[in-house]
Amino acid sequence: MSDRVFGLVVILVALAYIASATQIQTSFLSDPVGSKTFPILIGSVAVLCGGVILFRPDEEPAWPALRTLLSLGISLIILISFALSLRPAGFLIPTAIAAGLLSYQITPRKGPAAIIGLGLSVGLFVLFKYALGLGLQPFPTGSRAMADLFSNLAIGFSVALSPTTLMLAVIGCFLGTIIGALPGLGPSNGVAILIPLAFALGLDATSALVLMTSVYYGAMYGGRISSILLNIPGDEPALMTTLDGYPMAKAGRAGDALVLSGVASFVGAFLATVGLMLLAPILANVAYLFGPAEYFALYLLAFSTLGGLASKSQSKAALASCIGLGIAMIGLDNTTGMPRFTFGNLHLMDGVDFLVAIVGLFAVAEVFSFIESHGKSSSLGVRFERVTVPVRDIVSSGWTMVRASGVGFVAGVLPGAGASLGSFLAYMSEKSIA
Repeated sequence: MSDRVFGLVVILVALAYIASATQIQTSFLSDPVGSKTFPILIGSVAVLCGGVILFRPDEEPAWPALRTLLSLGISLIILISFALSLRPAGFLIPTAIAAGLLSYQITPRKGPAAIIGLGLSVGLFVLFKYALGLGLQPFPTGSRAMADLFSNLAIGFSVALSPTTLMLAVIGCFLGTIIGALPGLGPSNGVAILIPLAFALGLDATSALVLMTSVYYGAMYGGRISSILLNIPGDEPALMTTLDGYPMAKAGRAGDALVLSGVASFVGAFLATVGLMLLAPILANVAYLFGPAEYFALYLLAFSTLGGLASKSQSKAALASCIGLGIAMIGLDNTTGMPRFTFGNLHLMDGVDFLVAIVGLFAVAEVFSFIESHGKSSSLGVRFERVTVPVRDIVSSGWTMVRASGVGFVAGVLPGAGASLGSFLAYMSEKSIA
């Protein structure tokens, strides 16, 4: 059956080829077997060959499995996309992606495939460009943005690697970690506390910005310390850390949880910084396209994923959502300016701060749980014998960090979404994958 179908296809293509050849214009000086007649002869022979295949087929071949056919189709699409993207995207990026994907098709191992893709991309570029002298472009041609990017990076590293800047970064991260570990303060309050210090030290704009950014970054990680050890989120994004970090601390793996959180924080910040450098202009235009309908759909997605948190009772998850929305309704309405659920109290006009709500709810619940169990069900009393680096856990969760970084990066770019929604969506997406 396969040969019959193939023979029929050959006949149809050959007839179309002959029909196309009859439209070729010839001059009176042309050879009788020339530009028009020769293609017709080729098509005629192809028609005869197709007829023989159609009426005298060979034995039915052993076709590969559907999964193998799908893999071959994906490989074909990769090769076509690679050929089409070489000119506009340069040599390095398309080659790395195509080589990595094809390597994964051959041997489905993510780590070696990524290494092979990067190695072949750089190695072939050096060979073709400098050994063979081919005129390859490493990055997109005609794009001045890439040259400006490397120029700005060179300037930034020259400032960032100075001794004063490095010292301020270390001090800022240390102070920020301490501030973030205190429940209720958070990154924003940490920056606000140290602003007078920056003025008192007489720092210039660059040094002050480095100090404030380091404090913010350190406080973001510091919030995970109280989440893991005390089950009390230090800030809004640390809320998701309590779900797995605190059980690890109770199981005696508090050190592993802190190290994993620190490594994941570094990977996410690094990838987000690289993505911001490369995609900032494009993402800025995309962020402008988000309106009320898009934000409604985004937050509807966030609430829809709440069912994944309630493994036993969906009604309790819905009730928790209603309680959170009810607390959020307190204060002045953003649209009408009318007070809601303030009961004439001026202190409630500004609403209930999210950080205050989660710290109060989690801290009070943890205190009650501690009193009920007399400290037996908490992580208090867990001794840090030795904080080691869980290399196996870090390697096994590498792709989790990459995926979560992508989700958090997209959520962080959108105005108004921020780290809270990003951490929530990243946790739910990884839980669904696991």
